Formats: sequence, structure tokens, C-alpha cells
Amino acid sequence: MQLFYSLTSPYARKCHIVLHLHQLLDQTELVLTDQFSQEFRKLNPLGKIPTLRDNDITLMDSPLICEYLDNKAIQQGRPSLFARENLDYFHIQLQHALSNGILDAAVASVYEKRRETQPSEYWLSRWQESLQSTITQISTKYLSTCTQPNIASVATVTALAYLDFRLAELSWRDWNTALADWYAPFTELTWFEKTSPE
Repeated sequence: MQLFYSLTSPYARKCHIVLHLHQLLDQTELVLTDQFSQEFRKLNPLGKIPTLRDNDITLMDSPLICEYLDNKAIQQGRPSLFARENLDYFHIQLQHALSNGILDAAVASVYEKRRETQPSEYWLSRWQESLQSTITQISTKYLSTCTQPNIASVATVTALAYLDFRLAELSWRDWNTALADWYAPFTELTWFEKTSPE
């Protein structure tokens, strides 16, 4: 397999974490790229990072890539991060989706601030409102611990780490102290450190 990624893409980092957790790194070539690469565009005309290529299949969109990697791991005898047999499956997937939404709003905010013209205060305000309301309401009930993470945990850790990396001024920990306490132990794990853009 090949995972096309960039060092600072949080979506790529989520897939990279899944590779670590599922012990698939030795079966995967990590290919550093960017959306402007013409060679990459031949593989993925959308230019979306990350992209996974495995034999005759090419996948883009991090939730799909993570699910594909999860299926690979199941075939090799490892437990699923997606908790398919869990009674709380849809609650876990909802948390996964919410954390992806946090990433979408955060990444959009970062790109908006980089505009050569005046950034839109309207959209920055809308995205910050989405970030704050979502993080405020996140419950750790369906987030597993750092010793046995699920896909919701991986997505949430990735999203919160990206806020620290690119939007530290938001001080998200003030919005949900219970979530901050849950998150803290993850930052000391090997897979967290090895996938960090810093």
C-alpha cells in the first residue's frame, strides 16, 4: 500500500494513526506530496490529501481510508477500531462524524486566514461558533480510553491536536474541561508523538 500524505494535514494524520494502531506501517509506503504535484493529480484529480493506493484501488477521503485500513487489520486478525459489533456503534460513528466536522471547520478557518485579500469575518465567526458549540457538547461517554482507542477517539484526538497546532488562540480546553482531561493522556503516547507535525 501507499499512503500519499502531507506533514501538516490532520486528515492524513488520522490515517497515519490508524496505520500505527493496526500495525500496518510495515506494509505501507508513506509518500510525501502536496496538492499541487502534477504526478499526484494524475492519481487523484481532486488533489485531496490523504490518498491511499492499494494494488488496483485508489481511495480518497479519510473516513473511507480509515475504514479500508480497518478491514485490512480485521483480515489479519486484529480487532476493529470501528466497533462494528458494539451496541453503541452508531453513537461511536456519530462522534467520529462530529470530530470530522471539527476538522472541517478548523481547516476552513486556517485557509480563510491565509487569504491574500481580507478574510471574511462572517465565515470565521461561523466556523468558530461551530467549533465552540460542538466541543462544548462533546461527551466522553462514547470515546474510549487511550489504552484501547476506537475510531471516534482517533478522530477526536486528531481534531483537538490540530486546534492546538493551528488555532491555539481559541483555547478550546476552556470550553470543555472534561474533554481536556480525557485528551491529556493521549499526548504522551508513542503513536501521538510519531504522527505529530511538530
